[in-house]
Parts: sequence; C-alpha cells; structure tokens
Amino acid sequence: MNTQKLQKNTQAGFTLVEVLVSLAIFSIVVVSALGAMLAISDANRRVQQTRSVMDNLSLAIESISRNLRLGYMYHCAVYTSTPGVIPRTAAQMETSANCTSPNYGNFISFWDQYREPTVPTEYASYYYLREFPDPSDLVDGKRGVIMYKNYTTPAGDPGVALTSPDIDVQNLRFYVLGANPSEKNNKQPRVIIVISGKTQIGKAQEPVEINIQTTVTQRSLNI
Repeated sequence: MNTQKLQKNTQAGFTLVEVLVSLAIFSIVVVSALGAMLAISDANRRVQQTRSVMDNLSLAIESISRNLRLGYMYHCAVYTSTPGVIPRTAAQMETSANCTSPNYGNFISFWDQYREPTVPTEYASYYYLREFPDPSDLVDGKRGVIMYKNYTTPAGDPGVALTSPDIDVQNLRFYVLGANPSEKNNKQPRVIIVISGKTQIGKAQEPVEINIQTTVTQRSLNI
C-alpha cells in the first residue's frame, strides 16, 4: 500500500524539460504580442502625425486660397532674392502678370481685400523659402517653408511661416492665368496652386510624401 502511494507521488508534477519548454513557448508568445503592440503604437503615432501635418498644410492652402480669391491684381514671379527682399518693385507689382505652364512662379503678390485703394504699395505676397535650418535633412540641412508678408511687415523681415516645422516643403508653384492686362477675354483670372513636401516621422521610417493642388478663381468681376 505504501509502495503504491510512493509511486503515485513520484509521477505527479512536471519534469524540468516540460517546464523549460513551457517557458520557451510563453516567452515567444509574450515577445510576439509585445512586438505587435509596439508596431500598432508606432503606426498610430505615424498616422496621427501625418494627420497633423496634413491639417497644417490644408489650413495654409485654405488661407492662401481665401485671400487670393478675394484679392486682385495678381503678379506671379520667381523668387530668387535673399530672405525679406521682395523680387519685384512696387511699380512692377502694380501690373498683373501671368505664369503659365511649363513656366511657373514660386512667388505671387496681389492686392488683398483690406488694401486702401489710394495706397498702391499695400500688397500682400506668398512665396517659397528654403532657408530654415533642418539638421535632419541630409541634402542641404535646410527646410522649405511657405512664407506670407504684407504691407505691415517690417522692411527686411521675411514674414510669417505658414507651414509647421513637421513638414519640409519641397516645392511651391503658382500658375496664373488670365491676369495679363492685354487679355480681353472677359474671363476671371485664376491661380493654380501646387504644393509638394515630405514629413519625417521616426528616424527609421521612410518620409511621407505629400502633394496638394487647388485652383482659385478671382471673385471680383474682371469685365
């Protein structure tokens, strides 16, 4: 009787091999689950940051579109000057100028709805500037931004950056059609705006490419 009880007690429990195998399986499951959770968390952070960048860029292009739609006397040009220096004189910008494909401008000036009609130099402008330092950019260490300035901006001041540091604007294009004074076609001047950029989310992640295009038609009648 005692021998039978001893044999049953000896057979109870797990062997060392079984315990090790169980621990190995448990570790694999935990590591896999943890990796999946981290991947989901990183993907969610990537989506949230991309959404934030898109909201900022959408707000910028909406602001540009609204002001251009209510403005007039569009003058399109190529910005090659130093920061804060407008590439056109006030006299030049008093005349509308087109930028048609394949040529385009990265600078546009116009008279906005707040302009005092008796003061011809009261113009506003949007332009592309690649001057902001960005150590993460391996090409030239700079970040491109969309700038805005008007007649209240102090001389030599580059203006206000409309885009956030999270996005590197690669290109800003303005195509202006129907703005030349010589065009007597009774068509409303319109501006096509094309913005392309990228945002780096995480050091090991590929940059997210962003492209936005919109068309603005002048609201005031051109007849």
